[in-house]
Amino acid sequence: MKDELADECDYTREAACMRSFGSPERLGDDARFKVPWVWEGSTDQVLVMEHVDGTSVGEDMIHRLPQADRNEVRFIAVHKGQHKPCETDMIS
Repeated sequence: MKDELADECDYTREAACMRSFGSPERLGDDARFKVPWVWEGSTDQVLVMEHVDGTSVGEDMIHRLPQADRNEVRFIAVHKGQHKPCETDMIS
């Protein structure tokens, strides 16, 4: 938990993860997902990103989706999202 909190507070890492996940090689070309853009002026102390309405795959709400939808999100996360610099959470 301590390491997760440290990662979440590392704004440079968070910005890199968002840019990576939003790239065309990952989720950027998939209309089912919207990865917020990160302002280029963000720093290690200030992270400025787009607000996106929707359901985060990291929220508890994802567990309310039908199993087929969770399986699809898991498949996409594993096949498009498991490359560094970011880890992905598995949804079961």
